[in-house]
Amino acid sequence: MKIVVLKFGGTSVGSIEKIKKVAEIISYHKKKNYKVIVVSSAMSGVTNDLIRKSMAISDNFSEEEWKNLYKLSEDTFVEESESLKQGGAGAGLTDND
Repeated sequence: MKIVVLKFGGTSVGSIEKIKKVAEIISYHKKKNYKVIVVSSAMSGVTNDLIRKSMAISDNFSEEEWKNLYKLSEDTFVEESESLKQGGAGAGLTDND
């Protein structure tokens, strides 16, 4: 079985329509019987916006507070994954795939 690695992030997952396009790309490769590995980073501007807002609050965060901010970014990734699954790319996908 061939393996294909697809990486999406930034503007490629920046809107619902673009996420649907990503789902189509993933579905296409799955239908060709490829083992599909998807790497998704934050939607366009999410990470920068999170950092900018956090720095506006304080420039003296504790290590635990920074971990919580990164956790929020990870939660955004999970939301993107769920959107992809609902868009038809999710046959056989789990959060660990």
